[in-house]
Amino acid sequence: MNGRGLDAPASVSTPFDFSRRNRARTAGSILIVFLLVALSAFVVISFFGVIRIGEARVFETVLCEKFDKNGKPIEKTTFDGDEERLYCFASVSAFEDTEIEARWLKGNTLAARFKGDFGKIAGRFCGRFISSRGHVKFALESPRTGFLPGSYRVEIFLDGKQVSRLSFSVRESRERVRLESKYTDDMRHFSIGYPANWQSADSSSLGGALAGFISMENGTYPPRVAVVLTKFESVSLDYLNGILSASGTKGEEFFSGYSLGDRAGARRKFNWQYEGHEGLSLTSIQVLIQGNGCVYGIDCHSLSGEFEKNLPVFNAIINSFRLKD
Repeated sequence: MNGRGLDAPASVSTPFDFSRRNRARTAGSILIVFLLVALSAFVVISFFGVIRIGEARVFETVLCEKFDKNGKPIEKTTFDGDEERLYCFASVSAFEDTEIEARWLKGNTLAARFKGDFGKIAGRFCGRFISSRGHVKFALESPRTGFLPGSYRVEIFLDGKQVSRLSFSVRESRERVRLESKYTDDMRHFSIGYPANWQSADSSSLGGALAGFISMENGTYPPRVAVVLTKFESVSLDYLNGILSASGTKGEEFFSGYSLGDRAGARRKFNWQYEGHEGLSLTSIQVLIQGNGCVYGIDCHSLSGEFEKNLPVFNAIINSFRLKD
């Protein structure tokens, strides 16, 4: 007696039960294999760039001459002509290697062009196969004599396709800095302008510069500009600011992107003490321009208390710099 009763059948597995469990296990194994194969195929296809998730597009473009304290552009479509530079600020969704290009035109004449990969221009990590959203800005630098009045436009391209176009106008400049004199160095392949009331300075007084100019105005420390040949290998912001960071330079004195026409460059402003001259407080602009296999530097120095007064002249001199191929 086993407690089940005489007529209770024993619990046994039939061939049908075994077959059903085998089929279930087989189906589960097939599903797992299928998912692994599909996942592997997706990874391989994505790795070689056959498919991408998302799309490259521009959501918004804004023109401005300055930004608010939160870094947002203060939108304008009409400018006075005496601005240091004009900006096109764009909100973009793109891949790391999406080529983004900005073309500035006056009428049908190309005034400046800047081109590069979205990841580098946006200055942030971006996916190669999954689109990321970020902000980019392009600057149109004032020419030597200021912006000419008239109608302009800026066109934005993604991978060679035009995706945005903005028109703007420039009024007659209220105040224009005139650079009546010009210095040309054929051996070093550059030229630069300077005002009539400035004179060439001895290179030894400017640290062995390729060329230097100093205002003839009286004062403790007249404003001055020097053109130098730097030891930098590139104008990449990561490279330059990495050097500054390693030297302990504050973030607000780091380089930002800059260009003269289609020449890539970088620019920064910083304060320092001129210990060799009664500890004077100076403010300087350092502009780097890459070309002819080297990196040129344009260094502008002024007493800190007189910097804003001298800034328009500095900008005009910087923007007059030209490299010859």
